Amino acid sequence: MATRHEKLLAAFLLLLHPTMSVAQSLLTLEDGDLSAVSGQHGIAIDIEYRLNSDASGNALSTGFGNCQNTHLCNIAIHSNARDSAGGEWLVLKDVYMSYKVNDLKLDGVFTPNVGTDYADPSRFFDSTSTTCLLNGQAASSSCATAVRNRPILQFSFPDNSGFTADIEFHQHIGRAALQYGETGPSTDNGKSFLGVLVSDSRPGQLRSQVDIGGRAFLSGF
Repeated sequence: MATRHEKLLAAFLLLLHPTMSVAQSLLTLEDGDLSAVSGQHGIAIDIEYRLNSDASGNALSTGFGNCQNTHLCNIAIHSNARDSAGGEWLVLKDVYMSYKVNDLKLDGVFTPNVGTDYADPSRFFDSTSTTCLLNGQAASSSCATAVRNRPILQFSFPDNSGFTADIEFHQHIGRAALQYGETGPSTDNGKSFLGVLVSDSRPGQLRSQVDIGGRAFLSGF
């Protein structure tokens, strides 16, 4: 039979499947099917998101046009019931950004067999703080025991001795302006304010870098 560890990991993989749509029917997997899962070494996940930027994080120079100081890469935000002069729009101009998550590890592990200094059974109680969701009992001591040696998903980054760029991000908003229009913002009036830049201070390095240590766990019951 498939272990609870394997079932939890398999269920998470189904959620990540990119071709699944809401129109498809979910099929029941038997223990025999789950026991055939052979992945034992976890999963490495790389995520990259780019808005109006190329693979290096620079503003696009083709297609939509260069996003720097040409007012072509804009985001317009309109609040409901703001009808002064035909409607007010907050327009973010010259917008481009990129985010990367590098080598995020996903593994199936078990909680410790013994209590630790960080153990907090109250995290596993219901919204009324009266019932332990792990076993349906009310005693805090019982919940503290039930949380031990349970299958759990672990998220972590490589624990290297030196600096590792686990997360990289760059954000550029050249300026913002308040414009008007019933169905969209008016032509740029040249009156702008508030520019935002998140970047690395080193020459030639656009994305700021973050090194993350430690682990995060996801438990289901």
